[in-house]
Amino acid sequence: MTKPLIFITGFLMLCLITFASWKTFETLSHFNDKNNELSFMGSSGWQWHNKSQGLQIK
Repeated sequence: MTKPLIFITGFLMLCLITFASWKTFETLSHFNDKNNELSFMGSSGWQWHNKSQGLQIK
């Protein structure tokens, strides 16, 4: 009885770690895309002034 419970718990932990890793990857990828968009055709250090209008400031 104990062995199947250990395997089920291990499988659930593996699924949880995989899901958390994927969400972290998506979040970091999204931030990276935004940073690339901000630095397009300019030097580094740009920030959004008004994100809804697409205005950037240095």
